[in-house]
Amino acid sequence: AKRKGISIIPETNQDAVTITAAPDELGRAIGNIVDNAIRFTPQCGEIRIALSTEDGSAVLAVMDSGPGIPQAALEQVFEAGYQQDPARSPGGGSGLGLAIARGIIEAHGGTVMASSSDLGATLTTRLPLADSEQISQAINPEAVGEIQKP
Repeated sequence: AKRKGISIIPETNQDAVTITAAPDELGRAIGNIVDNAIRFTPQCGEIRIALSTEDGSAVLAVMDSGPGIPQAALEQVFEAGYQQDPARSPGGGSGLGLAIARGIIEAHGGTVMASSSDLGATLTTRLPLADSEQISQAINPEAVGEIQKP
């Protein structure tokens, strides 16, 4: 992001949310989503990252100021090997990042969806919040992680 002059802007009023997750795996999933946003955001563009809670879920939205995703490809972007027009993706990619992210997020009981507009693409991740019983009964205390303000 720094090399492209991209601004990453946190938009949240949450201090932190608690979820039950494998921190390394979830970090990889979110990293893949942010890397994808960086790849498609033009020089000096911006990426907004919003964290909120809704209906018992932590909601993380990553919004870029890139060219957006064609409506017909909103689901395809999560398929292994899918690549949007390579000419629109400087630096390329393997087409695996978002497929891996979706697999990890779904393994944690969550969802990730893409939406798009003239202002860019948004990838929204929803993960179930941990309840107090899950936290107190966690067999592996490291499995309880926090998503903190970016």
